[in-house]
Amino acid sequence: MKAELARARILNAFRARVRQHGLREVTMSDLVADLGISTKTLYRHFRNKGDVVSAFLQLLSVEFVEHGLSEDWSSAAKARSQIVELICWWHEMWSAFPQNFWTQLETDHPEAYARFREMLDAEIGNARHRFSKFLKPGIPKGVADMILDAATQAARDDDWLRGMNLTYRDAVIGIVELWAFGSMEHESGPVEPYAAGNRAKPDSATG
Repeated sequence: MKAELARARILNAFRARVRQHGLREVTMSDLVADLGISTKTLYRHFRNKGDVVSAFLQLLSVEFVEHGLSEDWSSAAKARSQIVELICWWHEMWSAFPQNFWTQLETDHPEAYARFREMLDAEIGNARHRFSKFLKPGIPKGVADMILDAATQAARDDDWLRGMNLTYRDAVIGIVELWAFGSMEHESGPVEPYAAGNRAKPDSATG
């Protein structure tokens, strides 16, 4: 337990550093200084920066999985709520870091990044499979996916959101409701905007 807490502290410090400075600018010496620990203590838990990066991506993977696929997809209304949660979580995770973090990650740590993307793609595929059972007969799954992806991409326009006085989550809820009206079987119950307010955001390294 003590070792787990120490690793969590290190990953929290790493998260804070990369969010502020980007990936390449963070060194093991920075983490030692931020945490007030010895170099020996840091290297007891992580052999090098690559180990820290791999562990951090594993943490993000766990957060993503626990956020979405542990929830109830037993009805169309609940499935719509989960679609909203996964879209918003993806957006929050990606936008929580400077854009150069992701490009540097892919360039400097390609194997760790490939494992991370493989896991995310698998979980997103699982989510798509779960909501596909609620699609109306005759609606091709690939077409439904493409329309939803395009609509939620458009919602990332900050100028448009400000002009409409909407948060990203509000826009996604509206998009999913409109998309579901044409694509999914209907039943009573709107998208429930409950979940995000009570969930961990991508700033916590506690998993």
